[in-house]
Amino acid sequence: MNLQLPRSPRRSAFTLVEMMVTLTVTLIVMLALVTIFEWIGQRVQMGRAVIEVSGQLRSASLRLQSDLDNVTVPMRPFARIEQGAGYFHYREGAGWDGTGTVEGDVDDVLCFTARNDVEHFAGRYTLPNTGTVRISSPEAEIVWWAQYQDLNQDGALAAEESVSRVLHRRVLLVNPSLNNVAGGPWFTLPNALSGATSYNTSNQSDLQTLAQHLRQVLNEIDVSMRFVRVVPSNNQMQIQVYANSLADLTQPENRFLRHPMVFRTGGNYQMVPQPGRPFAIDTNPASETRLEVIPLSGNRLGEDVILASVLAFDVRAYDPTALVASATGLGVLPSDNAWTPTLAIAAPISRGAFVDLFYSRRFGTNWNAAAASTFSDIPQLKSGIPAANEQPFYDTWSFHFENSGPATNGLDDDGANGTDDPGERLTAPPYPVPLRGLQSVLRVYEPDTRQVRQATVVSDFVPE
Repeated sequence: MNLQLPRSPRRSAFTLVEMMVTLTVTLIVMLALVTIFEWIGQRVQMGRAVIEVSGQLRSASLRLQSDLDNVTVPMRPFARIEQGAGYFHYREGAGWDGTGTVEGDVDDVLCFTARNDVEHFAGRYTLPNTGTVRISSPEAEIVWWAQYQDLNQDGALAAEESVSRVLHRRVLLVNPSLNNVAGGPWFTLPNALSGATSYNTSNQSDLQTLAQHLRQVLNEIDVSMRFVRVVPSNNQMQIQVYANSLADLTQPENRFLRHPMVFRTGGNYQMVPQPGRPFAIDTNPASETRLEVIPLSGNRLGEDVILASVLAFDVRAYDPTALVASATGLGVLPSDNAWTPTLAIAAPISRGAFVDLFYSRRFGTNWNAAAASTFSDIPQLKSGIPAANEQPFYDTWSFHFENSGPATNGLDDDGANGTDDPGERLTAPPYPVPLRGLQSVLRVYEPDTRQVRQATVVSDFVPE
């Protein structure tokens, strides 16, 4: 007997349940792959952002280090014109970097002359009678500062423009050969720009034109210049523009932004008197040519920007007498939140730190004079700084302020400390001591990945 088992029916396709299981597994695998690729993409983006912002920060740091390494003048007052060594000026703003947030001190300013014989400084100038001329020089006046950027150039900061600051580096070439060979100026305003012979200082339209001309010159000419007022007749004024030499720049009144001329309150313009000591950087909110309104603009917008999204540009001077205090086993400096005069006096462990100028003002009535150091207090009033609230600065100063004074007459006028001693001087630098070192902290923010990076530049000025 031949018995055959019944055959099961042949299945020609997947069942609905199998299809759904297969589709679900496939979707899970695809979702996992998408998530992995998204994570990898984010990592790559963050990595690229880190590399990019780190590269920009490194480039700016190296540039600042190079500039400071090539400063032309010895870091001590009083500089003498006959030495032709230029100058160094560091202004300490009201901010400080110990606020406990990533956004710190961004209102410090560095100005100085530098020489680079290997890689010359390059720039240009544009005048109606010459067009645009490219120039270079081994010497330059250099200014570093941070501020918000007026992107639409409407003269006001909109909400979206007040988010992040940029770090500016303005380079003004030292080229006195541009001056008239007979000792006259390089050119005269307003003639060089409009053909007019003079400005009527009692006329609102002329004062507005003067302000526009000054901003145009500062924007179109990468040359260190000084402005000399000439008044040929009543209410009529000309401006003679001279290209500076290093000897000229020894005198503070000849430096960048030291000669404001036109103020504006509302819609009214007014001529301001010739400025006097201490010839601080022009930051008056009424000035038409103050620091905040002279970054390169127009078709040159951004050419002087060296770093974007800046959270801090904090400059500190080395103070060999500043107290380092002990707090819970750690050394704290005057720039740290934990440092106080009381702690420094009670638990000092050493001396010497990088500090903000006039850092005692942070503590108000809680300041104790026993914690004082070289740069802790207000600048010398003989420098011409009018009050303790004035922003302090370190400057190599100029001995020409003493011309024809008791400190140069060869006599012991005060009967103490010998002939022409410091007590007989008419003026004094804000801080009449050598500057041994400088620390500059650069902190930036990368908005796409919300990362913060920081670099520190330390410059040693002790003579070898």
